[in-house]
Amino acid sequence: MIRASAPTRIDLAGGTIDIWPLCLSLERPAVTVNLAIDLRAEAEVSETGDGLLYVRSDDRGEEVRLPADRITHERLGIATRLAAYYGAGSGLSVRLLSRAPPHSGLGGSSALAVALAGALAALRGRPLDLDVVQDLETMLLRTPTGYQDYYPARKGGLNALTAVPGGVEIEGIPHGPAFLAPHLLLVDTRMEHASGLTNWEAVKRFFDGDRRTRDAFHRIAECAARLRDAVKASDLKGVASALSDEWDARRRLSPAVTNAKLDALAAAAKGAGALAAKVCGAGGGGCMVILAPDAGDRTLRGRIGEAGGNPIAFRPDPEGLRVHHGTRETTRPGEG
Repeated sequence: MIRASAPTRIDLAGGTIDIWPLCLSLERPAVTVNLAIDLRAEAEVSETGDGLLYVRSDDRGEEVRLPADRITHERLGIATRLAAYYGAGSGLSVRLLSRAPPHSGLGGSSALAVALAGALAALRGRPLDLDVVQDLETMLLRTPTGYQDYYPARKGGLNALTAVPGGVEIEGIPHGPAFLAPHLLLVDTRMEHASGLTNWEAVKRFFDGDRRTRDAFHRIAECAARLRDAVKASDLKGVASALSDEWDARRRLSPAVTNAKLDALAAAAKGAGALAAKVCGAGGGGCMVILAPDAGDRTLRGRIGEAGGNPIAFRPDPEGLRVHHGTRETTRPGEG
């Protein structure tokens, strides 16, 4: 039996511009800044020898049983695709669990895919290739996907990801998690989001030449670079300014990015002393991240609750993917 887990993430700035080929089509480098958090996705795999692929999602309450040599993908599709890619052999049992709220905008599905891929790669003695994980998730969603969710799941910590020809440059900011943690409040808005549709509509308008959309994406790229630099300089006011400006630019992408409840939550937070707020992921619902002088302030948390939000406990996660082989110590498959 092999167990693996991978962290989800808070995307602080630069989401959506990590989608190819948008990431290579902007006036300035496409920077995305995110923080891995300990709301982990977990996977457990073991060989059975019974000729079946069995997949169980504990948090969703779903399961599938399929012939190991004739895998289809109607349900729990990322798990069945990964099992087919790495090979179900003479029988395979897979159990999945996500600690993040469903449809939260925290990259939970991608973290789960990385965790399962890590477990299957270890089981088969093969390298873990994040490009393969992204490609399989794209096949499942049938819409363009960005690369940012896979790196915090693999590496942990706070990272600035920059698209370059041929790949992604990863800049870790080691002091970033400790600097930001006292100031970040994560809130479940109790509204599910659907990032694929929102992202695709915006990306399509960019390539159709819509000026408002193009200006918004260029502004998001600028704000993400500013936020990266502010975190590196431990400049809280600079982080707040970039976070707030990024959200303002993102709201110009589509009416679906925000709504009355999300705006009310942000207003309640700022009314209680918060410095900035933005929705995680593509918007429309899910979780909101709030930057405040003191994220533990009771008045702030009370106002959030009154506005219909639910603060979520979390910690920055420095580790990234963890894979356990039976009772042995944690290992990490090499990247391909």
